[in-house]
Amino acid sequence: VLPRFGAIFKLSENNILKFLYGRAINHPSIYQSAAQAAALQLPLEPEFIQTFEFNYLSALSENFSINTSLFYNYFEKLIVNEPFVDPATGAWIGQNLNSGEMSTIGGELTIKAKLFESFLMELSGTYQKAEDRRTAFKDIIPAYSPEILGYFKAGYSFGTNTTLAVIGRYVGAMETYYDVTIPGRIAAKTD
Repeated sequence: VLPRFGAIFKLSENNILKFLYGRAINHPSIYQSAAQAAALQLPLEPEFIQTFEFNYLSALSENFSINTSLFYNYFEKLIVNEPFVDPATGAWIGQNLNSGEMSTIGGELTIKAKLFESFLMELSGTYQKAEDRRTAFKDIIPAYSPEILGYFKAGYSFGTNTTLAVIGRYVGAMETYYDVTIPGRIAAKTD
């Protein structure tokens, strides 16, 4: 059962509140399933995600709107490559298991403006905090999970068939993969 729920409240003509909940599933890929079978390992189970979101949209005027979201995501049974020592050879070997568990909490703010008839602009920023919830990794910052994301888009329309646009993205600093066989990060933190 994969429930989804949404409630929308129209506070006024220009102000809307939304409460959203959903659960989703991600089945192992054919490549992951084939690798498990070839290594004579147990089949992988699907990964699950639960999402809770509170959203507020305000159209301050016909040409200016603000959209704010607060969210919490919980991931369980994530497929993780867990290393272990092969007792026969003494070598480190990776095994895919459904052992991953993470959560993310954050917020997003988006501003859209139509500065004049042919010029549109959108600016968005997200702050999120991810946590690896596995017991051995609780004090380790998750890999490839930036806390800050930014997005900018501006477009000028020359008529019905031509638009010139500029898009910019910002991705905050990220840690690299933490390898327990080293033990440590496989590379330095990226800016």
